[in-house]
Amino acid sequence: MTGALQDLPVSGNRTASGRAATRALFIHSGNLFGGIETALVSLAHAALRQSSFHAAFALCFDEGRVAEELRSAGAVVHHLGATRLSRPWSTWQARRRLRRLLVSSPVDVCIMPSTWTHGIFAPVVREREDAWWFPGLVSMHHCK
Repeated sequence: MTGALQDLPVSGNRTASGRAATRALFIHSGNLFGGIETALVSLAHAALRQSSFHAAFALCFDEGRVAEELRSAGAVVHHLGATRLSRPWSTWQARRRLRRLLVSSPVDVCIMPSTWTHGIFAPVVREREDAWWFPGLVSMHHCK
């Protein structure tokens, strides 16, 4: 399934039970495949069965197993661009792409499951006036 985050039901839409659906954006590197990546793919599969939870993914590296498996699971995958800390311009470009994505697509929560993605992208998410900060190894930003 291809599409954009804005194609998902808008935050505040009610599920059959009357609860508001949560829209989550998982921000990750996407160039390796291990435990975090396996969990992301599992979440993508689970989100398709839940009317109260909608997951989309933003990856830096779009040509790998993670992106392929997420798309196979029917998830929306956004490409932020190959990002390397040794090339600061690639980081600036990826941050700019994430900033545009967050402006164009309402998100309730951004989740960065690694310190690498947190270090690069938390400053962009925290720019939002509606962001709540949940510190920890798994970084979550509530954006409502």
